[in-house]
Amino acid sequence: MEHLQDRILKEAPLKSSQWFRYVDDTIVVWSHGKNTLNDFLNYINSLHPKIEFTMQTETEEHTVPFLDVLVTRKPDGSLGYQVY
Repeated sequence: MEHLQDRILKEAPLKSSQWFRYVDDTIVVWSHGKNTLNDFLNYINSLHPKIEFTMQTETEEHTVPFLDVLVTRKPDGSLGYQVY
């Protein structure tokens, strides 16, 4: 998985602002707009025939769960965390 991650981070046409991985779970901060996010997902899914990335985007409350943490995007763009 690390080799694939390195390839994504080096070769992707558009790169994420932040990329955090824990074993096989990844959270990405994307600053290129929602229109390009699906293109990025399609790109990374094309790199390996047996690995499939899925996507969950933030809610209207600007939150997204990651592992046992609820990550919140604050109005200033910083991230807050709340453990379940």
